[in-house]
Amino acid sequence: MDFNEIAKICYDFYDKNILVKSKPTNSEWTNLAAILATLDSKNFRVLSIATGSKCLSEKQLPLDGSFVHDSHAEILARRCFLRYVYNEMHQVTKSENYQSGDASIIPKSSGEKRRLKEDTNSVKRIKTEDDEEDIHRTGAKCVPNGLIQDTKEKGVSYHTTGVVRTKPGRGDPTISMSCSDKIAKWLILGIQGSLLSNLLAKPIYLSAIVIGKCPFSNECIERALINRSKAFTCKNSDYKLTIPVIGQSNLYFKESKLVKLPEYADSEVNSDLKACPNSVCWSYGLIDKPLFVLVKGFLQGASVKNLKKNSNFPPICKYYFYSRFEQIFSKLNSESSIRKCYSEAKQIACEYNEAKEEFFKIYSDWIRTNQEKYYKFVLKYIKTF
Repeated sequence: MDFNEIAKICYDFYDKNILVKSKPTNSEWTNLAAILATLDSKNFRVLSIATGSKCLSEKQLPLDGSFVHDSHAEILARRCFLRYVYNEMHQVTKSENYQSGDASIIPKSSGEKRRLKEDTNSVKRIKTEDDEEDIHRTGAKCVPNGLIQDTKEKGVSYHTTGVVRTKPGRGDPTISMSCSDKIAKWLILGIQGSLLSNLLAKPIYLSAIVIGKCPFSNECIERALINRSKAFTCKNSDYKLTIPVIGQSNLYFKESKLVKLPEYADSEVNSDLKACPNSVCWSYGLIDKPLFVLVKGFLQGASVKNLKKNSNFPPICKYYFYSRFEQIFSKLNSESSIRKCYSEAKQIACEYNEAKEEFFKIYSDWIRTNQEKYYKFVLKYIKTF
């Protein structure tokens, strides 16, 4: 597998299809993630692509699933992919012929720090005065009140590895788990989630994970995404630990923090470079708004007065996915009535939920969403495609 070719496809797509006004300014950085389909051994198709590095605090969570909580690029790319899948299912069912935080803790080279060379795209390492071993630190925090916490000792002992973490952020804390933890979950439960598990014959797994040019350790990636999950077992189930091909490209994403200001790639201290507040989202095969921009989980351009109008809900939020699920599920099951609320719809997938409970036995410190509070919303109408 050519990791550079896959990264280039994503970067070229971003350059050609994302409007300049939606991209970071010169004083902003962002991350990018995409999900691709393999057409054959040499050809790929971008099914979803997204940018972003923001996450809302628990206090900002909607009670009606009306906007997006986690706007990190990896999470948005998955949600944009789910939008594509729902659309594909709708196209099938409307036919008249239809029959009813840990992976980023990577050792640094001894006593070195990064500096971008002016004449190349490579990263140069230079000696520091104290010549002390260190690690690339993550802003993701060990879960509050967890049994294991970071030691925050000097050098390589600063972090405790192999534990679940919540996303970093200023101000009020978030309950969103780190992207490393969520990807580890996808490698067991699939990326389709509970609602789509009712409509698919089998889980959808990632066959490969390609990481752009950045501090990278295959050992650390395997520790975070795979090794912690090896104890998972779920008898008589399609759910299992599925190990993808993992590799790194030598190509940089030009909007990354590392490229724009490499000496501050681990920190924004003393830097005017800030994380871009916008997130670009795109899904393949959509006629209506295939591309849109999120700001603080809402659609860009939606006025504060109209945020709670269904027409202004992002097309990848829980409410929209729930409405799409009900439309398709009801057509597949003509005798089925609409579920009373979102949490009830999620509980239909018995096998998925059984596997998820087994997953949480391994990741026991995982902060689980309060379903009574956040998953009891109902549909005011069924969203049509």
